[in-house]
Amino acid sequence: MLKHPNPRVREETAETLGGLGGDARPAVPALIDALADPDPEVREEAAEALENYVHGAGMTDPELAGRANAAIARFRGEPAPGEPPRQP
Repeated sequence: MLKHPNPRVREETAETLGGLGGDARPAVPALIDALADPDPEVREEAAEALENYVHGAGMTDPELAGRANAAIARFRGEPAPGEPPRQP
C-alpha cells in the first residue's frame, strides 16, 4: 500500500504502520523508501513510523534499527548516528 497511486492511501498506510512500533519490522525497508515519496505528508508519516519502530523494539534488530536511524537522519537533514556534525 506504500506504493498505491493515491497519496492519502500511502499516508494512512505509513501512519498505521507507525502504530505498530516494533511489529512494523517487515515494513521498515518500504518505509525507508517512502522517505523519498513525492508527497510531503507521506514522507513525514514514514519518518514517524520509522521513529516509532526504532523506539518501540528496534533494538531487537540493531542492524535494521541502524538503517532506519540513518535514513531518518538523512531525511531530517541531521548527521546519522556516528557521523560528525555537518558544517553550516
